[in-house]
Amino acid sequence: MNQEWIVELLSPSFEEKCISKYFKIFHPMLTCLSKYKFYTNHSAICPVLKSVILLVGYSSVRKQSPELVKYLKHMAIVQLKKNMLNIKLTVCQAVLIYSQYLLFQGLGKQSLEYFHQAYLMASALGIHKDIPGLNEMDKDERRCVRFALHKHDSHLCVIVRIQPYYLFLAPSWKPLNPLYQTNPNSKNPNELLIAECICLSIKCYNVYWVISANLMSKYSQLTLFNPQASLIDKSNQAIYVLQTLFNYSLTRVLDLHLILSGKCKNLEEREIVKIFAKMHVGLYHSIIIILDSQLSPANPTLELDQNTKKQLWTAEALYQNSIGVIPLCLPILCRNLCSLSLLFIRLILTHGHIPQIKELFLGKFKQVYNLFNSYRCKYNIPDGLIEFIEVIANYYKIKI
Repeated sequence: MNQEWIVELLSPSFEEKCISKYFKIFHPMLTCLSKYKFYTNHSAICPVLKSVILLVGYSSVRKQSPELVKYLKHMAIVQLKKNMLNIKLTVCQAVLIYSQYLLFQGLGKQSLEYFHQAYLMASALGIHKDIPGLNEMDKDERRCVRFALHKHDSHLCVIVRIQPYYLFLAPSWKPLNPLYQTNPNSKNPNELLIAECICLSIKCYNVYWVISANLMSKYSQLTLFNPQASLIDKSNQAIYVLQTLFNYSLTRVLDLHLILSGKCKNLEEREIVKIFAKMHVGLYHSIIIILDSQLSPANPTLELDQNTKKQLWTAEALYQNSIGVIPLCLPILCRNLCSLSLLFIRLILTHGHIPQIKELFLGKFKQVYNLFNSYRCKYNIPDGLIEFIEVIANYYKIKI
């Protein structure tokens, strides 16, 4: 019986390694903790929250032990189940983080169950309000949870195709203090700048992206249950409005990042801001692909239509955006590459009767798949994400 995972688990550096990975890779994507508070109160951290952070952090380690992953997941689930009715902020944070973790593993429906519980806990805790009498750090952390709930809700509804809980309840923006997203013991000279980028990203998501994405989801639900609403003329109008909203959102987001980069003192700092800006650009392109695909012709001809050409242009931009990423971008990278893979599979199937165009799309699909596969090996991307692409390709007899 393999006992090496026990040795790894009991290693003095194990917890530190997992926590470091969590804050480096996962935390910027779903910021619902005060990093400063976590590190200054590390010895008193809630067991439920700690078990989830260890699992999520270890999932980003390059060489994982399957037995250790299984053990950490079991411990996290046990802690969560025991405390599912324990209405505390730390438990709410743990449930929300675990929900996002499941979504990253490709388990949307399971993720929804935990998000629903986090939503109920947050409501009971009054997260949607600023409670008087709390110190500034606690107020800031509660706002982080509030904004994280809205962001995760918007992301989840697109994946599972449901109406967002917070459809028309976008929170009024309250500035976050970047200091509370720093590790006071860190020796990284860019620690505060990264925290500023994280806080800026939270603002961008909640002020711009979430509202537009929720409207898109609502329109999707409308056309799903009322086919008459998807008539060409009406679709053109709705998609034009949505594209205008997303164009405006991207412009404002890049403006804000440009302002922040103007405060940078050197090239290294500007590169950090650029990385965060690229994540928003990738999000924009992935959304535009979805919108353009709504107007693709049912019976394509040898001459590519304008909407398909726009999809190809946007897909190429998204592919280029996905090259040369760093671990910080992994969750968004996976989503983008999944979107590209599914796009090209659909185009291959709809243009199967036109050999030369089919070959073009097949070449693009292989290009994306190879990039995805290289990142899987390099960054431990969950196998399920790329395996489901392989299953679909095999089902439709698309040779990779």
